[in-house]
Amino acid sequence: MPVYMCRREDGSLSFVAAPNKKDAALMLDEFDSVGPEHLTVVKKFIVDFRLNDEGELEPGEGFGAQCELQIDKQYPLVEAVYEYEHEVSKEEFHRMLAEAVAKERERVQ
Repeated sequence: MPVYMCRREDGSLSFVAAPNKKDAALMLDEFDSVGPEHLTVVKKFIVDFRLNDEGELEPGEGFGAQCELQIDKQYPLVEAVYEYEHEVSKEEFHRMLAEAVAKERERVQ
């Protein structure tokens, strides 16, 4: 069963496994209404969680490398800022990053 990634206009991201895009969009209606055109097939998907001392799952190692590359493509403005991380001051980097995040949250897919 394919895994689909949905990058919404506000910058949020969801993953869903479903037989097809139509079913995936219907499942995602639980969070927000999306159309099949908002979905991209994820070719390689891995995400890691750890069980904490309170018995709850929390983020572990994150996403697998191949999956992370696919996610990065959904946020080109943020990725462009990271190219300058070691070339500008910390303050400038954080300013640039905040600006890119704000633009990603407004950017239409």
